[in-house]
Amino acid sequence: MLGGLARTGALELAGPDLGASALAAVNVLGSGLLGLLVGTATPRVATWLRPFAGTGILGGFTTYSAAMATLAQLEADNGWASAAGYLALSLAGCVLAAAAGLALGLRVARGGGSAADAAVVADGEQPGTHS
Repeated sequence: MLGGLARTGALELAGPDLGASALAAVNVLGSGLLGLLVGTATPRVATWLRPFAGTGILGGFTTYSAAMATLAQLEADNGWASAAGYLALSLAGCVLAAAAGLALGLRVARGGGSAADAAVVADGEQPGTHS
């Protein structure tokens, strides 16, 4: 509910002229925040934080169903090429934002090591053991 309210507020602030772009921006932002949460919420953090903030708040903030409805509307209004472009850019943006958020979160959780160490930790290696 909290995430859905935040999404509605963000889309209202963006206004109707931005439409699909605003929705994509919300989903990209939410993906980045989810990556950040996963990177920073270590086992030392209460076990309820990730499900509450991740699935609950950020799951409500991002929206797959509205993105698919927007995709269908773009296809109906502008053809398949427009819809395919929207889908590709949305997916790429969300994946890149999640990866960046995860790398930043891991760096923060470790106390600020190098970006290379954060990437290595994301791959499951120990920092400082990569070449």
